[in-house]
Amino acid sequence: SSTDASNLINWVRGTDNNTGTGAETPQGPGAPVTVRPSIHGDVLHSRPAVVNYGGSIGIVVFYGSNDGVFRAVNGNKDATAPGVIAMAGGRLVRPGGELWSFVAPDFFSKFQRLRNNSPALTLGATSSGKDYFFDGTTTVYQDLRVAGSPKTYIYLTARRGGRLIYAFDVSDPTKPPTFLWSKTNADIPELGQTWSQPKLALVKGHTDLSGNPIPVVIMGGGYDPAEDTDPVAAADTMGRAIVVLDAIDGSTVWTACKSGCTATVSAMTYAIPSDITLLDRDGDGYTDRLYTGDLGGNIWRADINDASTANWTVTRIASLGGTGTSARKFFYPPDVTPTATFDAVVAASGDREHPLLPNASSTVVNRFYMLKDTSTGTSVATGWTTITESLLTDETGAAAGTTPPYSS
Repeated sequence: SSTDASNLINWVRGTDNNTGTGAETPQGPGAPVTVRPSIHGDVLHSRPAVVNYGGSIGIVVFYGSNDGVFRAVNGNKDATAPGVIAMAGGRLVRPGGELWSFVAPDFFSKFQRLRNNSPALTLGATSSGKDYFFDGTTTVYQDLRVAGSPKTYIYLTARRGGRLIYAFDVSDPTKPPTFLWSKTNADIPELGQTWSQPKLALVKGHTDLSGNPIPVVIMGGGYDPAEDTDPVAAADTMGRAIVVLDAIDGSTVWTACKSGCTATVSAMTYAIPSDITLLDRDGDGYTDRLYTGDLGGNIWRADINDASTANWTVTRIASLGGTGTSARKFFYPPDVTPTATFDAVVAASGDREHPLLPNASSTVVNRFYMLKDTSTGTSVATGWTTITESLLTDETGAAAGTTPPYSS
């Protein structure tokens, strides 16, 4: 009804709900305190993104929570300048106070269950699963090149909250944010749950008409809930991609996936919830190379140093997973350390979604890997042999202080 809709909207905004549908226990104190006891939801995986605007504004903190709200909060410490932030229109926000908040239309349908607590959250074999919202990591991009006109953009991800990403202009946090763009799997069919943190970069293949670089957002295709089953019962159907978008307007610059993307990589059959590791090996300010792992135990390298995205390539440099005790997954990005003759690619396998015993993942032998990528140029050497377990040296139990052979 219109009354219930109004009550629901007010509840989402923080108004107390002491009677009727969704009444909370314990109740709020009542007038003149009109906020509900559960005014703030859990912040499970979201991490605060902090921006120092300087001047009379100071520190602002951006983060999402699982009550469906993404917040901008006064992050200053003291009530003296720049402690209190004066919002457009004259409202004063104390340290720790909310400047503004945003609710995505994608989440509207989840709020009634959240308020009514029905069906109630249960765990175990008959689980009534928890709802998530903006539970991913927020990325900040600042452009301070034009004195007096700085630009600050933020990029919001949802993790289990959905297959979506939002971008906002928050150059002036005293005003509501300006919507830049959003993407869902309706725009990028391969996009899974957005676990991968968007990374900002400059690349030679994306410039304006004058040849000036336009920043891009680089992220993994995301997580596939099919991987929740242990052992996995079905092949992944989403998230099997590397995605590069224009950071300003959200247009697709380049994608790589099994099919239907800019670059077709037939062996890319597992989801990539991991962040992407960016490498600028020659130090010219442009990202030359990308590294990431997937949930099938593969390590991928993308060469993106060419001015034409049509010439960007993807290579599987290592295949370290399989089935049974070799069903390893990479949820986190590799670290890459350049040396004079090779790049050391270091990665650790593990199943972060099944950390407890007993389950099938407990039989998997996870490992910490160091791989030698000897193709230090702008492309992988012709005839590169994909690194497998049989090509590696097992250094388990090696004595400290020894010089182990590098694995390749």
